Amino acid sequence: MAFLAYFGHLNIDVRILVENLPKEGSVNAKNVEEKYGGTAGNFAIVSKKLGLDFDIYSAVGSKTHSGYLSFLKDSGIGIDHIKVTDEYGPICYIASDTKKQVAYMYQGPMLNWSPRLESHYEYIHLSTGPKYTGLIENKESKLVFDPSQEIWKFSGEELKRFYEASYISFFNGNEMKVFREATGLKSFDRIVIETVGPRGSILYKDSTKKVFPALPSSGDTIGAGDAFRAGFYYALFRKKSIETAMVYGTIAAHHMIEDGIDGFSLDANSIEQESQVYKKTFGIQSTSL
Repeated sequence: MAFLAYFGHLNIDVRILVENLPKEGSVNAKNVEEKYGGTAGNFAIVSKKLGLDFDIYSAVGSKTHSGYLSFLKDSGIGIDHIKVTDEYGPICYIASDTKKQVAYMYQGPMLNWSPRLESHYEYIHLSTGPKYTGLIENKESKLVFDPSQEIWKFSGEELKRFYEASYISFFNGNEMKVFREATGLKSFDRIVIETVGPRGSILYKDSTKKVFPALPSSGDTIGAGDAFRAGFYYALFRKKSIETAMVYGTIAAHHMIEDGIDGFSLDANSIEQESQVYKKTFGIQSTSL
């Protein structure tokens, strides 16, 4: 059985750096650049550098993504499970002031993609894309629900159904608020991970709540959440505890913010060494997953 199937976007990101994000009107752009990104893309690039075993599932258009696919192949990332159509997209226009961001998404082939598993996996991570309703009946794998910024697509009933079918659910602070309000859930009987930006992340498990402080970082936060997930899964891949997975995720996110995806150089030995320092600093103890 393979370790991880990761479903999500492979975007062409058009990143626009601004001094502030206005509620209306216009501001000058300080810089504009195109990058290969998306929830699955950022995750794949960081995960490959760490040495994680994974398969990416996504859909892209050949008219915009031939270079992206070549880049993935040249990086040693498999593309066998990526559907390629004769279309444009997906393309994401991201405005960021380095602290917050807003995105405008052209879905392209992701809009009508009907994904299916092509192998057996220990973990199936359901991130951005279609609702993946046909995949949540899988009983052989541990499902991980991670709707990200597309949480608005789900009704309260659908959110509760995905949560109940999943082994782990991921939300950021705003998504957690939406999830609680939509489902009415005030406590959790499954593992839930909440990322809260510069404050770090929170692990809800076995009726307990553990806070994992963020490391001080200065830089663009784009892709930090995807790097967190890469570090998190790399720890699980190495049979570490879920607390250690939270620490690995925190460290990977820190390096993404500090170095960017092009400069990201964290490796297996470094992340383990830094995790030991983090645990001693913040008094983190491990339990079994």
